Amino acid sequence: MDWPTHDPTMPDAGGAGGPAGRPAGGRAHAMELALFLAVHYGRAPGVLWPEYDDPAPAADPYAFPLLARRLALLTRLTVAVLPPTAGRGHGHLLVRQLHGSRTWTLTGPPTGPRGGPGAAGAGERRFRYRLRAGELLYVPDRWTRRTGPAADGSQDAALLLSPAAR
Repeated sequence: MDWPTHDPTMPDAGGAGGPAGRPAGGRAHAMELALFLAVHYGRAPGVLWPEYDDPAPAADPYAFPLLARRLALLTRLTVAVLPPTAGRGHGHLLVRQLHGSRTWTLTGPPTGPRGGPGAAGAGERRFRYRLRAGELLYVPDRWTRRTGPAADGSQDAALLLSPAAR
């Protein structure tokens, strides 16, 4: 996919701009996530420690829906906010760890000798990572996912990503 890295029609809540002409505030954060997704979407899991922090506090109920809207504009994906109680079972996910940490174990679909799904002699791809507050994890569709216990008051928020209807 060819995703833009700048959308002049998108409002910038952060002001006229950041250092060295870079966008400020939420726009820079959304653009950084869009570039991250351009690399990982549909390919493999990835972890991002953002250079640009989301300017909205984690407790702000409007912060994640606004980020979802910005990502939809930049990536041309359909982006939906998952309720905190929703399972994280299928689809492309972008998970942001808000508080604490949680271990994620991801298992990719089997690949064969030529990398084709379900080919003879297929092996599993595994990815295990302890996601910490502020980090984001991209989980591709068809990757099974398990999370460890959230003993330390861990809290995350997730976006469900899917191709936009044309």
